[in-house]
Amino acid sequence: MPKAKEVNLQEVIVFEDDKLKQAVLQAVGKESSEDVTLEDIQTRMPETLFLEGLGITSLVGLERAKGFIRLTLTNNNVTDLTPISQIESLKSVSYTHLRAHETLA
Repeated sequence: MPKAKEVNLQEVIVFEDDKLKQAVLQAVGKESSEDVTLEDIQTRMPETLFLEGLGITSLVGLERAKGFIRLTLTNNNVTDLTPISQIESLKSVSYTHLRAHETLA
């Protein structure tokens, strides 16, 4: 029988956009000087993640998240929604006034 892949929940998640990282840190209840770990974004995410008007340009790093159902991206500078397109728990995305060129599948 094949051995299950071991998951390191302490793996540090790398975000392209520091504003996104700071918003996720706040959402999971950590200090701005701390790292976001895989455990944080897979077990501590709120049901709704508000990222409204933060000037975020990239969602890279968020693709590893689990558990949140709604995402508000209104008034940001994101041009690619691909990083969030495979998040199974995500059911609703609000993104008016967003510079996105990609649509969610």
